[in-house]
Amino acid sequence: GIMLIIAIIGMIGNLITAWILGHKHESLNIKSAWLHVFGDAIASVGVILGGIIIKITGWYIIDPIISIIVGIIIIIGGFKVTKQALSIFLELSPLNIDLEKLKAQIEKTEGVIDVHDIHLWSIGHGIPSFSAHIKIDDQYVTSSDKIRKEIEHVLFHQGIKHTVLQIECDHCNRADLFCEINSKNIHCH
Repeated sequence: GIMLIIAIIGMIGNLITAWILGHKHESLNIKSAWLHVFGDAIASVGVILGGIIIKITGWYIIDPIISIIVGIIIIIGGFKVTKQALSIFLELSPLNIDLEKLKAQIEKTEGVIDVHDIHLWSIGHGIPSFSAHIKIDDQYVTSSDKIRKEIEHVLFHQGIKHTVLQIECDHCNRADLFCEINSKNIHCH
């Protein structure tokens, strides 16, 4: 009897906490906390069901059976969070972004000749990062900055807010960072 009362109080407390945290989160930390609290609530439900079944039938084997079921549910939830954390630690590409389509979209930007040396990875849960070399025609810095902003706008709509874009001049003989326009000719540095 006391076990059932305590399990019901625990379940109510855990369900209230899970409701406060919500189930849709951007933060991996809050998602982990929610899964922990939700796992505790499931365990409380298991204790309640097991207590009722044991009280009615005297069938004590139900306790380890329910424990195994609750354990499997918690392991599955924990595996998903661990998989997301590993993808961040290993700096894997976010699965929801098609890199080839993104490259093609950037190449459609007026003034862009080529996009290469592309890198896409996650620096945190829901924080994708992008870097690339952008080859453009020779032009003033203000014009190239307009191209950079347009590319960042494209990336922003894909959920990428952290970007590093290296603008390269098409007329340079080497892959140099800057091209300087002289009144008579072009000098690469």
